Amino acid sequence: MATLKEIAKIANVNVSTVSKALRDSSDLSEQTKITIRAIADELHYPYSAEGQPAHSNLIGVIFPDAMSPYYMAVLHSLHTNLLEAGFRILMMPSFFSEEEEYVCLKELLRNRVRAIVCFSTNSITSGRFRELVIRSGITFLMISPDENCDFCDNIYIDQWKSVIIAANHLMDLGHKRIAYIGEPFSSPRRKSFETALRARHLDVPPEYIIENGQRFEACGYEGMQTLLKLPNRPTGIFAAYDSIAIGAMRAIQEAGLRIPQDISIVSIDDSNVGNYLNVRLTTVTEPTQDLGELAADLLTQKIVKKRRIMQSIRLQPTLKVRESTAPPEE
Repeated sequence: MATLKEIAKIANVNVSTVSKALRDSSDLSEQTKITIRAIADELHYPYSAEGQPAHSNLIGVIFPDAMSPYYMAVLHSLHTNLLEAGFRILMMPSFFSEEEEYVCLKELLRNRVRAIVCFSTNSITSGRFRELVIRSGITFLMISPDENCDFCDNIYIDQWKSVIIAANHLMDLGHKRIAYIGEPFSSPRRKSFETALRARHLDVPPEYIIENGQRFEACGYEGMQTLLKLPNRPTGIFAAYDSIAIGAMRAIQEAGLRIPQDISIVSIDDSNVGNYLNVRLTTVTEPTQDLGELAADLLTQKIVKKRRIMQSIRLQPTLKVRESTAPPEE
């Protein structure tokens, strides 16, 4: 990581001037502060314009989506457990963008947070993101589907296995006409779904793959309406996540069809609402509460107990069979 001395040398000023500029001191001109901060940014030197202590009780959290019930449930668990340990979180959404993740990382480093947790659906374990984390020396935890993280603690969620469990459940029940409903951000699950069906020698007709521009319930509702218009409609539906499944279930019921007698549906996430629907949703659980607790515990061990061992932990999904799936009646 760069030092104040290195910044001072490039800016041709003394170290105390650099320190004042990064603390937004009124003793310096705005142009001097802008010049020094630009050099600090170029060298990836973390600073806070507010002069926040380098070792505060703030934990930075980068997460993809503020509207997702799944991420909100994990964040609630993480925040609750960190509060008990004496920490608070500073959240920054990345909107599933690799570029925005990097911007969030730089901003959190400038704010001198104590540690950073990054929830990512991207493969960002190499390149400038990885380099900046290493150079900063900050305590860092990655939560992602990327199992090849070798520069920080990592909680690996086995997304591939989640999809395999869901798809195999429908096939084991005897379904052969199985469709997928998802959105662009869930495309890794769609690819895994197609692979799972082909591994069992089932065709995946293009019209059975619905990936529309909507999100959440609207995605499922519109996608299911499209599938219901097919002359040979599917008997089984794999929804990329629970909110999509809920929208699809509404479309099925509005069409006068029964779940699961006419159409079975399974998804991933195990959100709370799925267990309280008129037809309780069969889903693959990715344990949000456990994930938040585990992440908080790993951070606390690193910060408080000074643990040096780097860990990579894989969480295993499980199937919760409820009322929305059954063998096809045909």
